[in-house]
Amino acid sequence: MKSKLILLPAVALLLAGCGETPSTSGPTSDPSVVDGVISEKVTIDFWTKADNGYRYVLEDLVESFKLIQPNVTVNFVSNEAVKNYNELETLVLQGLTTGMYPNIVQAYAGHAADYMSNLYGSKILNMDTYINGEYGWSNEEKANFNLIAGQGFAKEGTYILPFNKSTEILYYNRDKLVGLDLSKYNSNINDGRVLSDAYLQNLTWEELFEKLAPAILAYDEDHPDAPLLKKDKDEWAILHYEDDSNHFITTHKQYNIPYTSIKEDGTPSIDFNCDLSKNHMKKVREYAKKHYISTRWSTGGTYSANTMIDGNALFAVNSTAGAEWFYNNSNPINYGIGHVPYAEGQKRYVVEQGTSLAFLDRGNELENLASWLFYKHISSYENALRYSLESGYLPLRNDVYDDPSFIATFDPEQYVDNSADKITAQVLTFAKTLNEDYFTEAPFVGSSAARSNVSYLNSFMLGRPATPADDLTDEQIDAKYEEYYNISVGALEVK
Repeated sequence: MKSKLILLPAVALLLAGCGETPSTSGPTSDPSVVDGVISEKVTIDFWTKADNGYRYVLEDLVESFKLIQPNVTVNFVSNEAVKNYNELETLVLQGLTTGMYPNIVQAYAGHAADYMSNLYGSKILNMDTYINGEYGWSNEEKANFNLIAGQGFAKEGTYILPFNKSTEILYYNRDKLVGLDLSKYNSNINDGRVLSDAYLQNLTWEELFEKLAPAILAYDEDHPDAPLLKKDKDEWAILHYEDDSNHFITTHKQYNIPYTSIKEDGTPSIDFNCDLSKNHMKKVREYAKKHYISTRWSTGGTYSANTMIDGNALFAVNSTAGAEWFYNNSNPINYGIGHVPYAEGQKRYVVEQGTSLAFLDRGNELENLASWLFYKHISSYENALRYSLESGYLPLRNDVYDDPSFIATFDPEQYVDNSADKITAQVLTFAKTLNEDYFTEAPFVGSSAARSNVSYLNSFMLGRPATPADDLTDEQIDAKYEEYYNISVGALEVK
């Protein structure tokens, strides 16, 4: 979102991170550090996946860090060769076996758990040492960060820190839904009133599947010349959920159904091969067969934004980072933004996702400290604000949401016409309301494999049969659960 950016003063950007008062707890002073400035030459390596569009911001932050730590060289590598974050992890794991690995790397929590593995020397740093150390955050500063994603590992401590934060959110077609009267089909929908933003922003799965979806299809039967849904492609559905793994994991969390866990002794556990999960997914499968819900891979790889733009869905669940995908010049839909549907009577869980930064030990404490000071620099108020404004990611610290520049830049009311910028503004404004709803899945060696396997399982369960004779038997479901359970268990580290 670059057309409406409010640029910060250059001096403020360059000096961000200076003048902070260090806490007095933690390790004693290093003689190589004087008043927070490293006095010996040191080089650290910072690896990310290539992200065209905001790489220049990170390059600027590397340069501004040099002004406050002139003896530290940050070798920033935005790797053009890797296609995804899993490939970036593969490069790091290879490097851990040869000694050629970075100090800081962009990572998912599951990747960080792999770096913690004894198989690779357990090189990951516990950042509590630095967060609470002499050059760490004050308690007031620390309160601005949601560190939960970095603290769910088998070992006590904080092992990753926020970077490209995102979550899932509900996109809905306001043009077709707001003001729609469905009381003829179910008088209990929105207490008999026309559909409103307040109603659509706070749907439970029960409300969506048992009331709203059947009423929408009944409405279309009564209005064949002007239906709400086109239904001209097989992937059409009331709601298209983009990510199969997130659908499986989030709904299991919302309904308190086992997925994975870490036992009290730190042992990881694969838990989804159980009747609670199977019964839940059988129920969702029935909704999928009625076209109430589809997912990307249950429909052969169709993107939810395309399904919405084509008129074959009225709702979509997708990432906050994907807001711009929902805009199309030929069909500029007026979207509403709401909470991902949740379980009736339960906490409104939504997954906290996106990549974090992991910090790896190369046996040089000065490099480790420099890595922490660099993170402290990029996560300072001014720099975190700029990074969010220019990348479109959620702020990595909570106080940025209240910054006048952030509020002004992402104020949806400034837009008269539908646009990608307007959708992004709506998403980032609504995301502020989600801070109390986030959860993260348990990270451990093999947790990334478990996530991949339940993605396959989810798409298998929601794939629609061509005819009733092709429907799944309990034996087929049991066999598929067992297959993906065994693969997941096999990925666990052998101690």
